[in-house]
Amino acid sequence: MLKDDAYNALINMIWSGQIQANKIYSVTKIAKDLNISRTPLRDALQRLSDEHHVDILPSRGFCLHKLTEEEMKQRYHLSICLESYCVACLIEKYKIDSNNPFIKKLEECIKNMDEGLKRESSFKEKYNFDNNFHKTLIDSLDDHFPDYLSLKEHGFINIPELHLYAKHLDMSKMLEYNKLTLKAVKEGNYELGYKNLLNNASYVFDIYMTEMSKEKSNEI
Repeated sequence: MLKDDAYNALINMIWSGQIQANKIYSVTKIAKDLNISRTPLRDALQRLSDEHHVDILPSRGFCLHKLTEEEMKQRYHLSICLESYCVACLIEKYKIDSNNPFIKKLEECIKNMDEGLKRESSFKEKYNFDNNFHKTLIDSLDDHFPDYLSLKEHGFINIPELHLYAKHLDMSKMLEYNKLTLKAVKEGNYELGYKNLLNNASYVFDIYMTEMSKEKSNEI
């Protein structure tokens, strides 16, 4: 259980920006900060390393995993394929039952995101509204395979350190993408659904790649 707690604590530290890119962290210091022994922390770090969240540096500590352009492309392609399939399936379900519960959930996601953008909300809250939309879209498959792929929890890609780049996203633009996705489902417009998801994913991908490129330039 301790290693699970350590894992969750590290994920939260990555999300909140406490663990930053291009910095090396001491296992001993992090263990002290979390008030746990080094053994469960090392177990948690090994799991994070296996998932490509961190890179373990022998005798030095660990740092955030530096994604390659190829890894980004793989997740980009997988995201488009999976979410496009979800939209196609949801279109068919909506034709049969316009009261499909996932349509209602997507409408609620859009409403919450719209209201969240109008009031004083933290960026994390605004970003989570968008994640909830994509999570609900994938949940509509009613299939455990997306869980196996570990995509569901973070929508575009399940790489929490990349969410540090999310502050560069225009969330009002993300809201419009989500509205178009729901519009495509209700109108039975497969082409609109696919093209919109492609544009949405490409927008996020391009920004992430730009920020990754800036980081590499700063390292030189």
